[in-house]
Amino acid sequence: IYSDLGEHSKALSHIEKAVEIQEQHRDQQPSDLIALYNTLAKIHIKMESFDKALLVYEKALQLQQNSRPPN
Repeated sequence: IYSDLGEHSKALSHIEKAVEIQEQHRDQQPSDLIALYNTLAKIHIKMESFDKALLVYEKALQLQQNSRPPN
């Protein structure tokens, strides 16, 4: 909501805290952490921090690939 209001710094702070909490439970619900990473990356894009956004998207992709069941 903060990001939609243009308060990207507040949004970033809240999402980073949520990521920190969710990382402690990454094995239980990796999809929740992936969604948070995607939200975090979008905020970085709005703040024109493209390098940070790319790093976060890469974390999300890696987690997605690692959480798939083996074939």
